[in-house]
Amino acid sequence: MFAVRNIMDRIGWGESKVAELCKIESGEFYLTRKDRLRGARQCIYPRAMLTVSKTSTPHQFQISVSRVYEEDEANILDEDEEEDDDKLFLIDVLLEFDILEQHRRYTFSWRDAQTDDPDDRFEFVADEHMNEASRDFLELTIIRAMYERKYNKSSAGVSLEALRALAYRTKEDVGVSDETEFDVQLAADVQKLSITPNAKSSPRSVSSKSEQATIIPKSKGKAKVGPQKQDAESGSELVSEDASLRKFDVTVGDFIQPAHVTGIIQAKIVDFGRGIPFNYFIVATEDGGSILAHKITPAQAGQWDKNTLSFMWFNPSDIVSPNVHPHSEVWAFVFDDVGQFQRYHAAYSRDQAYVTATWNAYDEDVEMRSASDEEGGETDEEEVSDVLRSDSGPKDDGQQNSNLVVGHNKDRAFVVRGNKIGVFKTGHDIEYSTTMTGIKTSKGKFFNPDKVMLHDQDTSMILMNPSDPHTVYRMDLGERGEIVDEWKIHDDVSIDHMAPNSKFAPTTHTQTFVGASHNGLFRVDPRLSGSKLVDSEFKQYATKAKFSSLATTQLGKIVVALQRNAKTALPALGDPIIGVDVTADGKWVVATTKTALLVFDLTIPEGKYAGQLGFDRSFPADKKPLAKRLTLTPQHVAYMGEISFTPARFNTGPDQVEKSIVTSSGPYVIAWDFNRVKKGQKDKYEIKQYGDTVVADNFRFGDDSDIVVALANNVLMVDKKQLKKPTRESLSSPARTRAIRS
Repeated sequence: MFAVRNIMDRIGWGESKVAELCKIESGEFYLTRKDRLRGARQCIYPRAMLTVSKTSTPHQFQISVSRVYEEDEANILDEDEEEDDDKLFLIDVLLEFDILEQHRRYTFSWRDAQTDDPDDRFEFVADEHMNEASRDFLELTIIRAMYERKYNKSSAGVSLEALRALAYRTKEDVGVSDETEFDVQLAADVQKLSITPNAKSSPRSVSSKSEQATIIPKSKGKAKVGPQKQDAESGSELVSEDASLRKFDVTVGDFIQPAHVTGIIQAKIVDFGRGIPFNYFIVATEDGGSILAHKITPAQAGQWDKNTLSFMWFNPSDIVSPNVHPHSEVWAFVFDDVGQFQRYHAAYSRDQAYVTATWNAYDEDVEMRSASDEEGGETDEEEVSDVLRSDSGPKDDGQQNSNLVVGHNKDRAFVVRGNKIGVFKTGHDIEYSTTMTGIKTSKGKFFNPDKVMLHDQDTSMILMNPSDPHTVYRMDLGERGEIVDEWKIHDDVSIDHMAPNSKFAPTTHTQTFVGASHNGLFRVDPRLSGSKLVDSEFKQYATKAKFSSLATTQLGKIVVALQRNAKTALPALGDPIIGVDVTADGKWVVATTKTALLVFDLTIPEGKYAGQLGFDRSFPADKKPLAKRLTLTPQHVAYMGEISFTPARFNTGPDQVEKSIVTSSGPYVIAWDFNRVKKGQKDKYEIKQYGDTVVADNFRFGDDSDIVVALANNVLMVDKKQLKKPTRESLSSPARTRAIRS
């Protein structure tokens, strides 16, 4: 063991430019669970290969377990079996790595970081040809990787005892008691910070106007506000660089220096983890006292500008008072030189190794503009006028609109409101048509559908009842206007999400459609007797997939979104995916999270299958699709308040080319030019504000200009041309809209 370690030190293990460090070419890959109701041990790959390699981030390493095929086996597997041929694990102490020897075979075991259950573990069982020297080499590679990730420095020269002491801590060392202690300590740390509620233009252009009532003044002596130096040191400091601190003032539309900051501050990133992953804070200190500490979350929408050497982030505000802007705060660090900027950026990104392409590419991030740049936008066009008399629609019933679907074969839109569905004509104007009331089961029990889908040339609508996840209901949209069929999916399988058989299947008489449970995909055929799930087309996954949305292409290829990676494998993207849409040709996908849209190109870029789509061939392990991350600028968010996107949609139609992406947040409809997005112009969005919350919006079918908008209590249709480049005036002044009541 020592001989192996000395050899590794001499070749410069930590500095080697070779990405692959260690490999076991033959073995089996399992997921083990203590909960025997789910199966004590499930084989994921019957033939597998384990590789330890570097990531693109310094001092970050990963375990990759890849499925190994026998000759010609890959060519005869079904597409569904080919979609997930490797699994990646960021090497960290929290994996609780272990090595066992049973029946003359070595088993390498680590925790399933996707679950809170400490007894859920992955196991790679090497074949009988692996010897002790190879085992020792792999072990040393793993524990050195753990050391480098934790301390962000080379492990060269560190004793074997120190490495093992770090890697093989007992469960008590990282158990629940530490989490409780951490919560108490962190609460105490943060409580000491002198932060008030959170705070477009360049941070370098400082307004002469001083900030009022935003930061509690630091007093002298024992009453000094903010934690003392030792408080910051209670965490692990990843970086500290001199910088100027700026805060966006919504009253002047510019960045200013906070009144109680006297000069240069220290911009830091501090890990308060204590065994809990991803507990990192942006910290600013001056003269040893903390000025602010903001937990790093996806909602911050952090943006980097290499032109001004600035980092901006958004911090939500919980406090509303006459002296404090009720929305949110935008802060910025401005660095004096490129080295400071790059070092801080590297530290901020080091724990987000799997999303560096979407998060770290600061040379592609939105360029910050001065307030004057934003003032030149066109004024809003005339607001939407009434299309019917005020008494044309149904009266207020205490409910609110909750869902919207746009028709395919007829100019119709359907809006769910409690246990009613309003029908609207969507010709040149929007016009209320009728309301289908009293949605109820065959037993007379009323329910409010949570998901709906048009079916069979828009003559029917499929409804999901949140109180009965094993059944869907067919509503006749013709003369009857009521539920006429109840389809039991399966006694043991719920249907949590559904999608048409193909993107344009609702324009035909196709009867089947696609469904998903939390960990299974299946086809539903209403023509079957008994359960409607097609057994031969049911794919259930051993891992905790937690499917959250699905969509289909024109050819019926399925895109499915998973929640299981949101909190751990993709900390930078953080929020779970709440919606997904795909272009008709299957080349592009847009996934919606709470604070960002993720746009993926599914074309394999190079290699043997270059030009083919990810539906047809698995992406190479090192060529996974990279997301273009669409967010709103922190300056705009300062006026708009906390962002919570609704599921984004492409414009679509059999003869349509996708040109736009539309979504909403709060009272704002937001649209991106898709052609510009594909070119990397991620800040080219337009906005229109309404006087009520936008529940859902979507393009009229076969049209890329008219957008149907469902507000909480109204329904309207807006021409995309009425969306404008956001300005301070358009974002901060509620728009006066008139529309028909749904």
